[in-house]
Amino acid sequence: MLKQRARSPSSSSATCRDDHCKRSSDPFVPSLRKLASSTARTAALQDSICLLDNSAPPPTTSADEQYAETIKVIAKERRTLRQLVAKRDSTIHRLKTKISVLKETISTQAEQLQILEEKARGKTSKGMATPTSATTTTSRRKKETGLLPHLPGWTPPSRSASMDSLHPSLSTA
Repeated sequence: MLKQRARSPSSSSATCRDDHCKRSSDPFVPSLRKLASSTARTAALQDSICLLDNSAPPPTTSADEQYAETIKVIAKERRTLRQLVAKRDSTIHRLKTKISVLKETISTQAEQLQILEEKARGKTSKGMATPTSATTTTSRRKKETGLLPHLPGWTPPSRSASMDSLHPSLSTA
């Protein structure tokens, strides 16, 4: 019987393990059958372990990197927001100071205007001053206090005949 098996390989292939992983029905070599099945299981396990190892990177590394990147982004946003708040606060302080100065200026100018209006009413009601005499008095007072140019030999400019001849619109005739 052993000789028949050795002579006809086609008959033995039907009883041995084939390509579709069917179990052998050969009762003569049970120890080889166990060895072959355990070897096949071991090879299959090693293949599946290799596939699992190569399929995905370790999850702790990517989670740690993502965590670190998130922390960096949050820190940068916090820094930017602090700078914006500081800039806003300084702008508010500067504008409040400017507003208070302008309010003081307005109140001072309102007081000065009120004083000038009272003086103008008092002078016109007494009949002491007229608008033309007030301007000459003011210019005389400015000249005395030195607000107008008062240099030795300085005289106000006058119209000369040579200037009138330069342009016809300047002539008074």
